[in-house]
Amino acid sequence: MWRKPALLSVFLIIVALGVVIVPSASGRSPSAFSFSLEGSSLTQCWFYLVGFNATEGEKFVIAWNETNFPPVSMNFYIAPQAWLGMPWNCLDGPMALYFNDGGIGSATWTASAGGSYAIILVNYSLSNVSGVVSVMAVNATVFASPIGYGVVLPFRCRSPDPIFCYEPPSP
Repeated sequence: MWRKPALLSVFLIIVALGVVIVPSASGRSPSAFSFSLEGSSLTQCWFYLVGFNATEGEKFVIAWNETNFPPVSMNFYIAPQAWLGMPWNCLDGPMALYFNDGGIGSATWTASAGGSYAIILVNYSLSNVSGVVSVMAVNATVFASPIGYGVVLPFRCRSPDPIFCYEPPSP
């Protein structure tokens, strides 16, 4: 009879350890965010932003997978969030610390300084695109969150948060 309480105690200890260990281990799993971007036109293109914080020297693996067939190429940028308020357009994108292009890709990036950064996916093609972007910290825990969508017009943008847009002065 004494074995049942002992087995129950061992089981409860294992469950308690699992509850304590699993959340810290899951912090290293990638954060994934789905997106859908309309096709561009002569006057605008759509972009999607994911924000994350980094300290100097942190390494990140960021992957994007656009799900159209055949794949539609997009521009992919990593930039400090403070730079997003500067003027940019569909083909050049914002000033960036990292740039790549493609329907599917990944980037290994190390933060040169601490701060708030953004992943920017820009659909400059005429086709609509949907997909997933994921962020994983290699040597730390990353807390990424979607910032939202925006539209780039010639040298200005419209975003859900005005801090991420440049509006030229009115005449």
